[in-house]
Amino acid sequence: MLIQIVSQGVLGNELVAQKNAPLAAVAGRVFGEFGSSLIIAGGVISIFGSLSGSILSYPRVLFGGAESGWLPSFMAKIHPRFATPYWAIIVYAVLDFVFAISGGFKQLAIISSSALLLIYLGVVLAVIKFRINNLSDTKPTFRLPFGLTIPIIATISILWFLTNLAAKEFIGLAVFVVILSLIYWVLQRQKR
Repeated sequence: MLIQIVSQGVLGNELVAQKNAPLAAVAGRVFGEFGSSLIIAGGVISIFGSLSGSILSYPRVLFGGAESGWLPSFMAKIHPRFATPYWAIIVYAVLDFVFAISGGFKQLAIISSSALLLIYLGVVLAVIKFRINNLSDTKPTFRLPFGLTIPIIATISILWFLTNLAAKEFIGLAVFVVILSLIYWVLQRQKR
């Protein structure tokens, strides 16, 4: 919120016109051309770091899914020399590449954010279910204060964000969820 307040204070009504790089425009106004270049360079380094981290961590999700039997078993293979889940890494890298070249950055950011919102929604709904059913261990664990207030506010907020998706984005997200649900259903039937 502070970034938004500072940006609004520096650019005023011009902030609306700065759709491509609003923070670079703010830095350019405050620090000149050097500030704008510094913000852009910082953004590039940050994105590179994030992508480098994702190529190391997200394939482990595919590996874990394959190890649990939710994904094809070949993704659970470990490289004999490097002890890494090489097929999971290859599949993740190929999927990442396909998604990267198939759409613009804005669409990918929206799809990624909305997919994360669905995951958060699942977690929040699980918290509500556990609270209602009073499912807990005998060990003392962390409990959110205020009972169900925070999870209910979070659920309403997430649903509000999801309803603000454009029709095309919402349809794309729905298709993605349906395809993943079908894959899960088929794999569960095969297990039985």
